[in-house]
Amino acid sequence: MKKLIAMLLGLCLLLSGCGNAKSAETEPTTPPTETQPQATQPEETPAEPEKEAYMPGNTDFDWQNDYHQYGNFQFNSPPGNYLFYDGEVVFLHDPNHPYYSFDLTTGKVRIFCTKKNCDHENGNCTSLKFDIFGGIDQYDGILYDSSDRDLKKLQNGKWVELAKNVDQYWFYGEDLYVIDWRDTLQVYRGGTGEPETLMEDYEYYWNFVFDGYLYSGTYEELIRVDLNAETPSKELVLEDVCYRIDGDHIYYLDDETYFLYRCKMDGTNSVLLLDKPVLPAGMNFDDEYFYFRLYTGRYVDEGEDIHDIYRFPKSHPSKIEKIATLEEVVYQIYTVPKTGKIFVTTYTQGSMLKSSVYCMNTDGSNATKLEFPYQ
Repeated sequence: MKKLIAMLLGLCLLLSGCGNAKSAETEPTTPPTETQPQATQPEETPAEPEKEAYMPGNTDFDWQNDYHQYGNFQFNSPPGNYLFYDGEVVFLHDPNHPYYSFDLTTGKVRIFCTKKNCDHENGNCTSLKFDIFGGIDQYDGILYDSSDRDLKKLQNGKWVELAKNVDQYWFYGEDLYVIDWRDTLQVYRGGTGEPETLMEDYEYYWNFVFDGYLYSGTYEELIRVDLNAETPSKELVLEDVCYRIDGDHIYYLDDETYFLYRCKMDGTNSVLLLDKPVLPAGMNFDDEYFYFRLYTGRYVDEGEDIHDIYRFPKSHPSKIEKIATLEEVVYQIYTVPKTGKIFVTTYTQGSMLKSSVYCMNTDGSNATKLEFPYQ
């Protein structure tokens, strides 16, 4: 199963996120209960890149209000992490546990429950049955689940089946696109009925749609397909890079240096943003800022910077600031639309598993480690 393969590969790519995984060796640390950001001077960076016609949201994709598999752009497995749904943040902390939800008002974490008007405290709470595992995503206010290869949507508190044998899926307008277990790219016109085959041998794991183009990746290449073309075909965009796509630009790391670059959506006009190695698993963005963690040791993850979180405005990449420092080693940074929060996972010495989750404001303030029930 492709999704299982991607999940295992994602764990193997703890540090690199690219084709060559690096080892992780760090000193043991003591988890804090609350961490405040440290004010620092901006990092030295190359000269400001030549100005481009940058306008947040200048594509036909509304990042804030209409995202599917865009709640965060991490392609580390599993998919569907940290989604804003029904006033809460829904996320998967450990593949061996069900999904959790985070209450933005109280700051409490509970097992995610699909039952409406539930107080989550009694024996009838759906969450206590641990009934949701695997990968879920959100599109247009609706949750979708493909954890058992049958795509379902949550409707009136129940999961309703839409399609079978689905490994990857996404929406473009009214149409539902899937990659099935045979690596066949298909489309359900209007989201229902019998699928139409568009392409065979489509072996790609991470899929995003911007301006009518499907962007898909492996660990070796990023390609795109014009979904409006009479005969869709693959177009190579970048090779041997780790990337994040925001619809206006592609942010990517060179496979040799791990320096951070940015280019246009077709792979042209590349500019160097940061001439220091960046941890591939630890970069993400929202509509205004790009967040990242430095990869200080390159091959052995070590040094003070492995605890630091940085960001820069996407309109002014040279204005880098350190926004927070944790006592644990920063692993992944997740951004969640509409919340004003970022979530940061950490890891511990000798472990490939995430150990803690921190929630903080997007400027790094009020950083707090989450407490999990039933563990």
